Amino acid sequence: MPKEPTKIKLQKLVILIYLILTTGVIAQSGKLRGYVIDSQTKEALPGANVIVEGTSIGSACDLEGKFYIRSIPAGNQKIKVSYVGYKSRTLEVKIQKSRTIELKISLQAVGVEGETVIVTAQASGQKEAINQQLTSMQIKNVVSQARIQELPDANAAESVARLPGVSIIREGGEGSKVVIRGLSPQYNQITIDGVELPSNVVSNNPNEQSSIVGDRATNLSMISSSMLGGIEVIKAITPDMDAAVLGGVVNFGLRKAIKTKGGGGIFGLQSQGSYNNLKNTYNDYMLVGSYEQRFYDDRLGIFIQGTTEKRNRSSNRLGVGYALVDKTHGDEGIPDITSVNLTDVFSEKRRHGATLVLDYEHESGQIGLMNFISKSDTRSDFRSQAVNLGANDLIYGAKIAENELNVITNILSMKQEIPYFDIDFRLSHTYSESHNPEDLSHSFRQEDAGLSGLGDLTKIHPKELMGLAQPNAQITSLFGISTSSNFSRDRALAAALDIENEFVLGSYISGKIKFGGQYQFRKRSYNIDYGHGGNIQLGGGNTVANILKFYPEMETYGSSVTLTNFIDDNYSFGNFLNGDYRIKYPIDIDFMNTILDVVRNNSPSPESYNSNVHISTIHDYRGREEKSAGYLMG
Repeated sequence: MPKEPTKIKLQKLVILIYLILTTGVIAQSGKLRGYVIDSQTKEALPGANVIVEGTSIGSACDLEGKFYIRSIPAGNQKIKVSYVGYKSRTLEVKIQKSRTIELKISLQAVGVEGETVIVTAQASGQKEAINQQLTSMQIKNVVSQARIQELPDANAAESVARLPGVSIIREGGEGSKVVIRGLSPQYNQITIDGVELPSNVVSNNPNEQSSIVGDRATNLSMISSSMLGGIEVIKAITPDMDAAVLGGVVNFGLRKAIKTKGGGGIFGLQSQGSYNNLKNTYNDYMLVGSYEQRFYDDRLGIFIQGTTEKRNRSSNRLGVGYALVDKTHGDEGIPDITSVNLTDVFSEKRRHGATLVLDYEHESGQIGLMNFISKSDTRSDFRSQAVNLGANDLIYGAKIAENELNVITNILSMKQEIPYFDIDFRLSHTYSESHNPEDLSHSFRQEDAGLSGLGDLTKIHPKELMGLAQPNAQITSLFGISTSSNFSRDRALAAALDIENEFVLGSYISGKIKFGGQYQFRKRSYNIDYGHGGNIQLGGGNTVANILKFYPEMETYGSSVTLTNFIDDNYSFGNFLNGDYRIKYPIDIDFMNTILDVVRNNSPSPESYNSNVHISTIHDYRGREEKSAGYLMG
């Protein structure tokens, strides 16, 4: 029989010594559990610090204000409870061998005497978040539920952006993706109650190969902030977390039913309206309805919430291109202006969501079932005008983009205390899909912008350059028609197990050991298509001929039809960029769709159809992924 390696013998010896020591200590000790609340409001105080005086034994309260301390030496012990903004309290408790003592501890907020000061509600609501950060073993920032509810954030991304080291990428004036410590969204992880959300960001730009499916990136605009019970941003990754995360983890906690006097149910209704000055619209709204109640001596809780909202996310945009030609002064040279792009965006987003959270607490643990569903639909119309200084031309464009985004998350969690260990087990199902049925773009080119002979314009202000350009729809011809569509799906099934033990070796020596693992099965697919009008930029070809066949009265310039045929007299750019920039010729979005139907569906033969709108299917993917991992940390 082969001899056992010395290294394995040593490991077994260490484990044996550990078990002997901890078993002996545990046999002579007891346990303490309970929760800490505000003496006035009766609200839980997450992050409250509970320690046994004269020892290193203690614990911090969780998000619900609960604490649990093992291995407290039997006998009379002084328990000190502290919380930022509250008066500390010391209690004397008799700990009994192999018994669990339960406590309900209330703390009184500290009053400020002397000069009058103004304390904002935000600061008051954030006390619990500050305490969680102070007692965390990781580099963590927290937004409390109180602060989330105080401020009418547009979505979850806007709430996350309140934390230091976090910025957001906006789309249509609304936060969508999170950047942590300067690292782009695909290097971060988004979770709900510790379960990773699948990626749902898809690019329709064929030049963005690296981010065409968004990798890990998650669009957070579909999560309403009213559903959240708290937000944690973890910037230091520990072994019990995903090793592939480079930037950080954003964890959203869903709300649970709160405890009330008398045990009655609570109905909630919140409404909100707004006015959009840019597009002069009054029909934005948000409605949130909820019901929550606890049963059976507060052991069983149910929380139901539904949200529906519509928001106008229109915007005026200015883009300017520069090139550093004079490099004799290094990077301090004055760059030359090369282009100016003005874009008017009319965008409306509709979002609907529902949350159902069931939780049951028993003497040695708890069981939770969390369900979250969200659906958003966004329609955006882009109308643009750009001047290219080098080519002395004007480019006019219009684009229709529609996006449907759906997310479903189901989580079954179980926390159980057994002798010597705490067990945390989770089963989860997550699904997301992003769908752009068909985005449509038209572009028009005016070959002479009227800038020749005006001298050196490379150092003038963008507003001045745009003012010198001479728009003329009659000499502006149709240059291109293109379509793009995508449909991506991401589904994941996962199971995770964490086992933790806190041990005490004497009054001043304590520690923690944690180990566990995770398994995930993931199925992903995406399909992205592109279409282009044939030969338009080369002189029209079959596409223009087919348009003129059905609209022979159209004005033409050269071998193509002109922009004058596409102007929408009923659309106004309004006071674009406060009147500082002139933008002309709003393109008729509905007529663009009509022209696409004419080109696509009325070709005389399949061969000419293919030359009119050539469809190429690229970037298709179907795949399955399996991931498993284990860890041990102390």
